[in-house]
Amino acid sequence: MLLWIIGAPTFKIIEDIKNRLSLNPKIVICGDLNEYSKVDGWLGTSPPDRLDVYTLPTNFRNHTNKFGDKYVKLGKTTIKDNQTFKEAQEETALALAELFNICKMNNIPTYFANIARKNRSTYLVQDIEGKYGEKNRIIATDSKYNGEIIKGARKDISQLVLENLMNYKIDDNSPTAILYREWLETQMLISSAYSATYLADVLTVGCMMTNNDCWIPYDLVEPSHVHYDGTYPKKGILTDNLTSIPYTRAKFVCSPNQRGNFFKFDQSKVDLVNENLVKSLTCQHPLKIFTKSIIYHDSWLNDVDDMPAIELIKKLSIDTPIEIINYELI
Repeated sequence: MLLWIIGAPTFKIIEDIKNRLSLNPKIVICGDLNEYSKVDGWLGTSPPDRLDVYTLPTNFRNHTNKFGDKYVKLGKTTIKDNQTFKEAQEETALALAELFNICKMNNIPTYFANIARKNRSTYLVQDIEGKYGEKNRIIATDSKYNGEIIKGARKDISQLVLENLMNYKIDDNSPTAILYREWLETQMLISSAYSATYLADVLTVGCMMTNNDCWIPYDLVEPSHVHYDGTYPKKGILTDNLTSIPYTRAKFVCSPNQRGNFFKFDQSKVDLVNENLVKSLTCQHPLKIFTKSIIYHDSWLNDVDDMPAIELIKKLSIDTPIEIINYELI
C-alpha cells in the first residue's frame, strides 16, 4: 500500500495514517529533500537564523489565499487573517513532525519523491493576456511567460500531461470539450497565483515509477519537533510580514550503512523519470505498478497539478485509489 501525501498534512490525516500502519504501507511525500535541507542539516548545512517558511516545499506549509470568494479551512482552523494562518500553520508543522517520528519508530519506508525545480521537465503556463492566441489558454511550454527559458523543460511531456491526464484538447471543438476547457481554465485562474505550474505532483508519481537504484537512504537521527521562530512574507490574506511562524525541524543524515528508512530521489536519474512518463502516457494499457493507494491531497487549492497526478496514479494502479481531501471551503 502507498500513502501519497500531496497536500499539507493535518491531525486528521495523521490519525488516518495511524489506522493503516498494520497494512505495512509505504509513504510518498511530494517534496524534494534538497529543498527542505535548509531547515536543519539534512545535507550537512546549518539553517539560517530565521527561516523563511515560504521557501519550504508547498506541502510543508499552509495556505494564504482564498479560493474565489471562500476561505480555506485546513484542519481545525479557517484561515482568514494573520492569527488564523499561524494557528493553521502550527497544525501542519506539528502533523508533519509527528509523521516523521511515526515513520522512524515504525520503520516505514518514506520517499521524498520529487524533482528539484531547476531539473523539472514539466511546465504549463496560462496565457492570461492572449499573447499567443486565445486568452486564458493553457499551454505546454519550455519557457516562462516573461520569455525566460526553463532548463530541462520538455514541452512534449507537458503536452502529454495536458492532453492525456488533464483531458485538455485544443483541437476538439465539440460543445462538451469547449465547456470543459473553459472550466479548467477558470480553475487554473483561481488556483494558480502565478498562472503557471511545474506539475510537481505528476513528477512525484514519476519518481515512484523508478527502481531502487534511484533512491538514496537517509536516517532521522533525532526526534522531529516544531520551532516557532520562522518568518513569512506578506501574501494573500496576510496583511504584514509575520514572525514567530511555526515549522517542522527534522535532522536527517545520509545513511552510510544503507539502512535508513527515509529516501531521497537521486537527481541524476531525472532522465529515467522522463522516460517512464513518456511510456506511461503514450501506451494505451500501461503496466499496473501500484496496488492499493490512499491519496491525501488539496486538489485545486493552490495549483492544478493534483488532478493529473491522481489520474496518473489511477492509470498505473490495480485497485482504484481512495482520495482524502485535506481541506474545506467556508
